[in-house]
Amino acid sequence: MKHRKITKVERMVGRSDGYYGLSPSEQWSEDKRLGLLDWDGSKPKKEKRTVPASSFVGTLAANVDNKMSDADFRQFVRNTLPIVQYDGCDV
Repeated sequence: MKHRKITKVERMVGRSDGYYGLSPSEQWSEDKRLGLLDWDGSKPKKEKRTVPASSFVGTLAANVDNKMSDADFRQFVRNTLPIVQYDGCDV
């Protein structure tokens, strides 16, 4: 089976001439060795989202006169408070 040739750019980064004849796992190993992978194969770690207190206060001020109902506004505040970071503020 004939495989496509590597491009000049691929050759410049160090891929072998027989790259497209390799199995997927061999291609992955070659790309890893060359530092071309931006993913190591592991599941991404979910980071907890946070909001600085100063941004939260600004968002509150911007939404005070919004057309959101009082109940929806209170729910928005309740949902957001757990992720607010109070850096440099007294709570």
